[in-house]
Amino acid sequence: MATEKEFLGTTLQEYTQNIRNGYARAYILFALHETGVLKAMRDGQPKSCEQLAAECNVEPYILNGALQYLLFCDKILERKDDRYSLTPFAREMLFTDTLMTFCWGAVGGYSMILTELIPALRRQKKYGVDFERNGDYLAVGSQLTGRGSYPWILDKLRALKARRLVDIGCGSAAVLTAFCEMDRELKGVGLDIAPGFLREARRRVDAAGLADRIQLVQGDITKPEQYIKTMGEVDAFNAMMVMHEFLRDGEDAVAEILRTLKKAFPGKYMIITEGVPATEEEFAAMPWEDRPYLAFSQYVIHPFTWQGLPQLPDVWFRIFEKAKVTVDQFQHGHSFTGSAKNQTQYSSRMAHYVLKF
Repeated sequence: MATEKEFLGTTLQEYTQNIRNGYARAYILFALHETGVLKAMRDGQPKSCEQLAAECNVEPYILNGALQYLLFCDKILERKDDRYSLTPFAREMLFTDTLMTFCWGAVGGYSMILTELIPALRRQKKYGVDFERNGDYLAVGSQLTGRGSYPWILDKLRALKARRLVDIGCGSAAVLTAFCEMDRELKGVGLDIAPGFLREARRRVDAAGLADRIQLVQGDITKPEQYIKTMGEVDAFNAMMVMHEFLRDGEDAVAEILRTLKKAFPGKYMIITEGVPATEEEFAAMPWEDRPYLAFSQYVIHPFTWQGLPQLPDVWFRIFEKAKVTVDQFQHGHSFTGSAKNQTQYSSRMAHYVLKF
């Protein structure tokens, strides 16, 4: 367990060099994941920079700089006779959900909220108008973040005999395709307001061979008249880390969405999965190495993108009461099978609400 001084540094040199190193490693690791360089090294065969560049079709001059930096400022690479290979530590860490969620979600999906922070603070630019998160990268990060919940949700859908599911804010359909691959009897409808996301979703659904089981529909969740006739009969709705974004307009706005869905789909079910934020008291009691993951989500991603913030269960129950929907089941946290280190950190801070309209 690191102390404050150990985690942040005890001298000016340690403090500033930690900042420099974290900044560089974040971007380099994501770039080497995204371009396939780290995957190309996973076979265990030592390879030169030129071999890796040719295999991954990247610029060898720049790749050499990236590999050299990681060789001297990280502990994931080793080199012998100008050939690089991954260290045992790298093999254990680099391909975990935790690390790849950070790469695709935090760096790939949200880096622009930091690079555009100065004009945003000065009110010269605004998120959603002048710049936006990268939806394709975010979809990968979100899938990795939430997939620890997939078995729990699928078990509930089976128990509810829900065989046709609408995924709200489906994005690139990563969640829906994963659900349908895990449950061969499930059919799905991906609902999203953004045509760009739906084009990518169509590509992914077709590539997965699921076009006969997944329908994609463009529409605004708050306006069922846009999609109710198109999607046909459905049994349940899934909203994974989506509903809190509407809290930017207040609790009543979310309650109204639920009332609208209840009126349009009486007797149907909805499973809402949301992260549970840490309180200030919890942050103060956490070891320093445990703080950034939650703090980045609560105090950087959501405020900087003008989203509604994740809320404690008490707030959600108040919203459900306003909407006059029944909370059929509630689950705070869940257990995993397999190696815990391969699960996204703090996935157990997810809360699931099973609603009946």
